[in-house]
Amino acid sequence: MGETASLSLINSTNADWEIVKSSSYQMNFWYFPEKITSKDAVQLIIERSGWIFNDHDLDMGIAEYK
Repeated sequence: MGETASLSLINSTNADWEIVKSSSYQMNFWYFPEKITSKDAVQLIIERSGWIFNDHDLDMGIAEYK
């Protein structure tokens, strides 16, 4: 088990957000919802890999909504 973090995404706009891209490298948990509706919020847990042979300088993740 690696380090974990909590992430809140708050959509305070008048439009729904739909995911257009989500990718990660060396992350155990990196799951983002397909849609975040207008005036809604979600809380996520993300976790990077704890494997000792990973180069943690390369850990990354991206999620893009439109």
